[in-house]
Amino acid sequence: NVTHALQTKAHLEIADGKREQAVATRESAVDGDAKAVNARVALVALLVTSGQMDKAVARVETMKKEAPLQFGTLYSDGLVSFARGDATHARDVIQQVLGMQPDHVPSLYLSGLINTQLGSYAVAEEALRKVVAQVPSDASARRALAVTYLQTGRPGPAIGTMQPAWRRP
Repeated sequence: NVTHALQTKAHLEIADGKREQAVATRESAVDGDAKAVNARVALVALLVTSGQMDKAVARVETMKKEAPLQFGTLYSDGLVSFARGDATHARDVIQQVLGMQPDHVPSLYLSGLINTQLGSYAVAEEALRKVVAQVPSDASARRALAVTYLQTGRPGPAIGTMQPAWRRP
């Protein structure tokens, strides 16, 4: 499948530090296959992390017109909303996503970040604990969980959460 081949090429370009080239590759994957939902979500995420918010917003708006309640559309909307500073809308959308797939790690992680920002520390902690349980090697999730512990005055659990990440292999 051409879409999968282009997605693999984009992954390699990102690993090689060629983010702009990866954006172009993912755009060609999406533009060549209207049903490439995963490729669309990956493109939106890459655009957000590359600081190309206008393009990310445009892609999400297109996704909303074509399939407003689709899992990938909702996740992408939540991601872009959070990146643009609209944590309340992002939280609402990601709650819908987690209603569809409660163990979706990227959505759990995003929920943790969103809820930490909103001061909903218990909800953030629950989501981030699930991420750490599913992906114990994820240092970013461990850091986010540690921040949640620190925000609630619990340095002991914060240190305990980070200790595995501090060990050298």
